[in-house]
Formats: sequence, C-alpha cells, structure tokens
Amino acid sequence: MKVLALVVFAFVLVAAVTAQKRPHHGGGGIFTNQPQKCGLNEEYSSCKSSSCAEATCAKPVVGPICTADCRQGCFCKKGFFRSVRRICVPRNQCP
Repeated sequence: MKVLALVVFAFVLVAAVTAQKRPHHGGGGIFTNQPQKCGLNEEYSSCKSSSCAEATCAKPVVGPICTADCRQGCFCKKGFFRSVRRICVPRNQCP
C-alpha cells in the first residue's frame, strides 16, 4: 500500500512540474509564469474573472456580478472594447 501511495504521489508531482513548464499560448491558464505580448490597446493581467474580464462592443457594461474564477492573458485596456474582429477599439469604433 505504501508503494502505491508513493507511486501516485510521484506521478502527481511529475504532472504538476511538467504542467508548470508548458509554454503559454494565449487565452488564459493557471500555469503561466511569463506575461505574453499583448496587442494594441491590450494589457496583460494575471487574474481576471472570465465573466467580467473586459467589455465588448456587444456587451459594453460588465458585471455587476462576476464569477470568482481567475483567468490570465491579454485583455482590453480601460476605455476599450473587444470588437467582433477580436481587437480592442474605442467605443466610437464599435459597429
């Protein structure tokens, strides 16, 4: 039984270390240590609620109730809105 517990512990440890070394490919994740390069009018955040991360042209007001999850990645800067083309634009450039 001790051997089985040791094997399970070793497997979990290796999985955790391997996951932390994975490169970040955008969109958020929990194991990224380095901020990614963000686009124009975007800024990196290590923790934003997925339901209140950023305003969009389709939904210019976020909240008032936000989920407690934590996503990281590039989000529109304050005063900018995610367009259908997935870029951050000022409100007057939203369709």
